[in-house]
Amino acid sequence: MLLLAHGLLFVGLHITGIIFAVQCYSGYIGDELTKLCMASSPLLVINGSAMLCLMTIKGARREISRLKNRLAYLRFKHEYSHLMPF
Repeated sequence: MLLLAHGLLFVGLHITGIIFAVQCYSGYIGDELTKLCMASSPLLVINGSAMLCLMTIKGARREISRLKNRLAYLRFKHEYSHLMPF
């Protein structure tokens, strides 16, 4: 559920950033370079903050795989503890 929520948050923030960038670009009266500078501000800030969601997804996946490995080791240890001398 956590990974799904972060994935949806990531997509939602990217769509919001693109919508704000298009509104800034089309709503500003000026030359093309000034319009691009105005549109890049919300695009970089909002979409940059959306990238933080990816870091939590990657960290959660790494932690889940680490816990699965630990669980497999504990099962192995429990199954074969009578064969181990230590």
